[in-house]
Amino acid sequence: MYSFEDDTPKEDREFFGSNRGLPMKNPDSWGMLKGGKNLLEMPCKDINRSVPYFEEIDEKKDGTMNDIVYNFFESISTTSVNFSVKSQNVPGLENVPDGMLKIKESNQKRL
Repeated sequence: MYSFEDDTPKEDREFFGSNRGLPMKNPDSWGMLKGGKNLLEMPCKDINRSVPYFEEIDEKKDGTMNDIVYNFFESISTTSVNFSVKSQNVPGLENVPDGMLKIKESNQKRL
């Protein structure tokens, strides 16, 4: 998950790029996040996307990244987990991002 600072120039946003992992094979991606060129990617049938993928968040519209992650955890916090079952699936856990980036600059000289 990532978002840009309000004053991040359009050129820097394009340099960083996009990779939402869709379609699952040969995803539409560009910039630094271009799959197959700058980024290793693998199709994941469990979520029907190529992984890793990166979701851009508009914090003015969607809330802060911290709020979004908090809400993901809050929604799964009431799920019962049986730790004796190694392959148990926790519904909704796949939606929790692996990390968060706030981008101010993204160009040949700085990230």
